[in-house]
Amino acid sequence: MVPQRVIRLAALPLQPSGKIDLASLPEPETMSEAVAPRDALEARLLGLWRKVLAPDGLGVTDGLGVTDGVGVTDDFFAVGGDSLKALRLAAAARAEGLDGLSLEALFEAPTVAGLARRLAREADEATPAEATPAEATPPAGLRRLNGPAPQRLFCIHPGYGLVREYRHLAAALDGRVEVWGLQAPRLSDPAWAPADMAALARDYLARLRLVQPEGGLHLAGWSLGGWLAAAIAAEAEREGGQGATTLTIIDTPSTVPSVAVDPAETASRIRGYLAAGSIGDLAAEAAGTMGSGDHDTLVTAAVDLVGLHARLLTGWTLPRLALPITLLRATAVDRPPHRPTTTAPVRHRR
Repeated sequence: MVPQRVIRLAALPLQPSGKIDLASLPEPETMSEAVAPRDALEARLLGLWRKVLAPDGLGVTDGLGVTDGVGVTDDFFAVGGDSLKALRLAAAARAEGLDGLSLEALFEAPTVAGLARRLAREADEATPAEATPAEATPPAGLRRLNGPAPQRLFCIHPGYGLVREYRHLAAALDGRVEVWGLQAPRLSDPAWAPADMAALARDYLARLRLVQPEGGLHLAGWSLGGWLAAAIAAEAEREGGQGATTLTIIDTPSTVPSVAVDPAETASRIRGYLAAGSIGDLAAEAAGTMGSGDHDTLVTAAVDLVGLHARLLTGWTLPRLALPITLLRATAVDRPPHRPTTTAPVRHRR
């Protein structure tokens, strides 16, 4: 999580027991004054926000006035926006002829100012023949999660197939590293079914190469995405000379289990994620991928995808790789700790 406020204290207030006295902590100071719309497009976009966020008590003055505490530089998801409101905002934009304000656009530019720049850029963008691969329409399944930057990092989807959870990483790296998320193609193409992990890796690598035709790839994957990223790295090494440069594996077990998938249990777990909001805004992201933000549609597609992954991973083992590998594991969770998958020391595999 990226904090929205940081307050410097000389010392933390303590209770007699030595624990932090949370009730005595100061309230966060109000951020700088909201930035007013600077042109008609920003004002129009801010008006759309009013329609969506007004139920939460956020008002907008008429004309080019400043919102009550919300300005054109505020993040939609930090001022009360969520998956359902994102869907409503995209629908309201379409109704007013702003087709460029899609869910994908909102995820990549979640401020009024950012959306206005994006819409203006799209109106004046070069012809497809003049566009670079990264500026052209992304290949199916690939989404750029932040703005252009000198380096690229490709993040591979976890088990449920979407890349929403990389949004905070992309925001933190914006301007320094261009973060791309690779979603599971099966979510938008039910007929997509690679024969094995090698075929999946070749398919995914070909998609990445449409964005970055040359040079070493920086790959990362969370959970099951770590295994998929390792498979892509192995396939990239076979290219010779310009394979993967680095691989980052996040919260991924070092052994690949063969698991029989129980569709009912999997569906129940995914519904629990959605209800708890522990997988951020999946319904909204799914709408941009599958054409529907309906929870039942998402659950059905995710269960099908989990079954496909289980089949592909059966009998597969992590490849030996001759490149730097970084292994990351979360140390703070909001649920009881679980037994580690392995107690073996972590080493680079070569």
